[in-house]
Amino acid sequence: EVKAIIRLHPREVSNYSVYQPYLDKLSNYEIYLDKGEELFSQISSCDVLVTSYSTVAKDAMILRKPIILQDYLGNDYTGLLSKGVGFNAADSESLRVYIKNLKEASIIIDDEKYTSSLKEVYASLDFNVAKKISRFLK
Repeated sequence: EVKAIIRLHPREVSNYSVYQPYLDKLSNYEIYLDKGEELFSQISSCDVLVTSYSTVAKDAMILRKPIILQDYLGNDYTGLLSKGVGFNAADSESLRVYIKNLKEASIIIDDEKYTSSLKEVYASLDFNVAKKISRFLK
């Protein structure tokens, strides 16, 4: 019932061969090791994003996808838990329960919290990073 897409961090893209033998042992599960598909298309096709401390969660927010954070120590480094945007899976059992509850629609994302969190994130950006960098280089 579950297909997992594992997307490595960009700095790990040369390490696919390290992960594949372990994934091959999980023959009872449908697991796909991503090798560079376009991110937004991939997130759009997913039912839920499971991540840890990645900025990919902000991309999932834009696409209004449920986010499960694997924050085992409850540190909330992303701030998404305190904002009510993500669900915290501190272990494999809570991850299973969140996925089940999302599938059954017994929990849903809060669109207002997504919207306010995105406004907060993007309000601090002026989208002139390239211009600022070029000024520093002069």
